[in-house]
Amino acid sequence: MGQFSLQQLLNPSLSTVQLLALIYSAVVIFLVYIGVVYYRLRYVVRRDRLEIIFFPFALTIRYDTIFEIELRPYKNLEQAPGWGVRLWGNSLFATSGTKPYLYIKRMEGVITEFYLSSEDPEQLASRIKFNMKKYFAPKQF
Repeated sequence: MGQFSLQQLLNPSLSTVQLLALIYSAVVIFLVYIGVVYYRLRYVVRRDRLEIIFFPFALTIRYDTIFEIELRPYKNLEQAPGWGVRLWGNSLFATSGTKPYLYIKRMEGVITEFYLSSEDPEQLASRIKFNMKKYFAPKQF
């Protein structure tokens, strides 16, 4: 392929390879921009479920499938603490650095263990437990 210079790229007579490289670069830059601007890992606590939204994916944990829920320090984490979303076996890690995380184990599904960290994991745990009580509380007539 030889040497490639910016002057060749800006030359009005582009070859097919140069045009494809330019289109590929534009698409990659656009996808990176979309990923940076619109990337958000969110937890939505609903009345009957917890939703983990990571564009373009969404996972739902119904409260009736939760077996265990507790707040744990990052020192007890199986994997090295890091930032981002990772799948490891049947576990989902959504951790950020050395913050404490919320451990959720559910009885069914492909992913059975969740390690979630947020800005305020205590508040997230209390909101989930509060909604779980409302969901499982007997109705009063």
